[in-house]
Amino acid sequence: MLQAQLAPYVASGALQLLLRHRTASTDMTNDRVRAIAVRDADTGDQRVLHAAYFADATELNVLLLLTFAEYPVARTCFWSYRRNLDRDHFAPGTLASDVTIVNWGQNDYSAGTLIDVPDEVATARVAHVKAFSLSLLYWLQTDAPRPDGGIGWEGLWLRPDVVGTADGLAVHAYVREADGFAPS
Repeated sequence: MLQAQLAPYVASGALQLLLRHRTASTDMTNDRVRAIAVRDADTGDQRVLHAAYFADATELNVLLLLTFAEYPVARTCFWSYRRNLDRDHFAPGTLASDVTIVNWGQNDYSAGTLIDVPDEVATARVAHVKAFSLSLLYWLQTDAPRPDGGIGWEGLWLRPDVVGTADGLAVHAYVREADGFAPS
């Protein structure tokens, strides 16, 4: 959907999307990003990008690390309810249930970051994040207090068919460290 919205800008040459690229290095002068080298994940080819602004649309906001920018490790303490599909907006029988992404402070992982550590540490932390998310789901299913005085929401379950992963968890960890923009 996002690519469809950006298509006119890509077609006109006003915007270039570099999918499946990883940031390799940055060229910094006086706390300003002058250029970014990126590597194509499929071919290994590297290219250097020059722009007035760089938007980091990666899952981990890697420009923070490579630009040596200071960043807070975000902690949210409010509940965000994100209903992606509401069965009341469809013809009866279309959806068996609503679909919600759980992105709450209760499942924020605070034991470490993912962007400023070696790949093997980040991989281990992602495994911990998944286990942490599963433990929250289990608590919601079995022990969470309900407004009616009962406990647990046994109707909650993961939806691999919706998110496109074998385990039903998100494709990538949601990282709150920054909003992803690095002015040059």
